[in-house]
Amino acid sequence: MYVVYMDVLFCINFIMDTIIFWIVSMLINQPVKVKRMIAGGLFAAILYCMLIVVPFLQYVPYSIYSFFIPVFPILYIFRPIHIKQLFIYYLLSMLVAALLGGTTFSLWYMLGYDSRAISELNIFMLIGIGVTMGFTFYTSFYYIRRRFILPTFEYQLQFIQKDRKVMLRALLDTGNCLYTPITHRPVIVVEYDMVKGLFTEEEQKFFERFSDHLVELEQLDDNIIKHLIPFNSIGCESGMILGVEIDEMILEKMSTQRHFNKCIIGIAQMPLFNDHSYKALLHPEYIIGEVG
Repeated sequence: MYVVYMDVLFCINFIMDTIIFWIVSMLINQPVKVKRMIAGGLFAAILYCMLIVVPFLQYVPYSIYSFFIPVFPILYIFRPIHIKQLFIYYLLSMLVAALLGGTTFSLWYMLGYDSRAISELNIFMLIGIGVTMGFTFYTSFYYIRRRFILPTFEYQLQFIQKDRKVMLRALLDTGNCLYTPITHRPVIVVEYDMVKGLFTEEEQKFFERFSDHLVELEQLDDNIIKHLIPFNSIGCESGMILGVEIDEMILEKMSTQRHFNKCIIGIAQMPLFNDHSYKALLHPEYIIGEVG
């Protein structure tokens, strides 16, 4: 006869589920607030424990119940817009769980532990192994991504507005499909904190004041050409982003340098990357030569 301690079961599931969702957010490069990640882990752990606490759930086939457990936390954490996105997030979560769980329990048994000798110390050891493996997966993927993948799509940008200049590092985003309405001009998404030096103090105050009230942009000085650009990104609700015309942009890649006049930048109020490694998302039309 096996004795199941509910607090131990809940603790293990909460920590492991949170680690799994954390790794998935890294794989899809989607920023997720820590509070939301923790709440999702708690939700998943509670659903798993309900299988033991609620009697009638014990009559539900375990394969069916366990299949639906990750769905609700994924909907809450990542907010997929389409069924296809939900399927991708679900599949990634299952793959990460299999890798993390398999590695964790392999080390667990290699260290001489088994299910017949579970103690409080052993449970902490199991959790410690899980956390260590989660961190190992994260650092390994981050290193490979930063060292071998992202440099291929990395560019240096310099924006010039009147007598003001800013430089930043950008990543080519092949999924960037933002265009200005009517004129259909490609939009480079940039973090506001990086480009606010291009604008006067009065313009900066306006952007900061009306970041959540873009419909009032007509109050801005007519010297600034502005656009309201609709967007719909993965994991985010659709909305409007402020687009501003910049006098000149210089794009650099190693020894190559290209100049573009009258570019449109979309001002993002939130960081674009979790690790703040890049400050802009470059539109692919600037690379394939469709923008003169």
